Amino acid sequence: MDWTSILYGYSLANQYCYVLNYKQEICPINVEGEIYIGGKGLALGYWNKPTLTDQSFFEHSQLGRIYKTGDWGVMRKEGYIEFLGRRDQQVKINGYRVELTEIEKYILEINGISNVVVAVTKKPPNKNVLYAYYVSNRKIPVNVFRFYLSMKLPAYMIPTHFIPVDEIPLNVNGKVDRDLLVQIYSDAETKEYVAPESEKEKILVQVWEEVLNLDRIGVHDNFFDLAGDSISALLIIAKLQTHHMKLDPKFLYMYPTFREVSNFIENYHLTEEDKETVVGEIRLTPSQCWFFGKQFIEMNKFNHIILLLSKEGFNREQLNIQWNNLS
Repeated sequence: MDWTSILYGYSLANQYCYVLNYKQEICPINVEGEIYIGGKGLALGYWNKPTLTDQSFFEHSQLGRIYKTGDWGVMRKEGYIEFLGRRDQQVKINGYRVELTEIEKYILEINGISNVVVAVTKKPPNKNVLYAYYVSNRKIPVNVFRFYLSMKLPAYMIPTHFIPVDEIPLNVNGKVDRDLLVQIYSDAETKEYVAPESEKEKILVQVWEEVLNLDRIGVHDNFFDLAGDSISALLIIAKLQTHHMKLDPKFLYMYPTFREVSNFIENYHLTEEDKETVVGEIRLTPSQCWFFGKQFIEMNKFNHIILLLSKEGFNREQLNIQWNNLS
């Protein structure tokens, strides 16, 4: 069999491996969760590290004393656990689970890169943004990174920032200190504000500020540095059309600086031909291809399951009222 991931394998005698969810309940078969270890062979804790011991070892009401590995995995029906990566290196970007090490792997393929670390930082409004910190013996234009990674990864996995560093800091345990890395270079991309000048630039900055929910965007600001993404790009293009302006999405990716991309904006006016009904065949989108490829028995219905969580909980009465309003 061709495995797509590393396997934990099966537990030894008197030892147990569990896959638990965020409530520390056992996950059903084929449902992802965090991997825990328990049983007779479990250690008492970390030697002379009480704080770390308290973070990783604890008493479970049903499973007894267990150890939190920090690994993410899934229990298969055959009885083995499939390893899906480290939990602290998996983040959510635009609703997708992203493995940071996978991004790092492809960046290291670029000529001249000797080391790289991808980290995530929160940006307003509560948005995860990817930063790539790399060590190189030469200066590499950001466009080189974006062009190469666009052939390997989906748009949401391409970092917003690419920051050159002299070295990657390590903590006392010899592991990458991502928090320190972000702290040191948090202001590396700060630029002097320059206001828009032409009428075209004033309209463009208005659109950017509306879509990105930001104020005081300057002509030297970078779309991706401002936490722009593929969805934001489409919204910008749509809003520009209300001002009778047209922009090819590829130019926003190739020339993400405000002043650069403004050179590719074209003015247009609707003609009688533009108002005519367009008739013809269109290609299926990737999502549509996936749907029809599944050959469901009932093609007119499709259930999309999501899990909504709230730290404050939900008002059951109000929830029932809103649910009944949908029916």
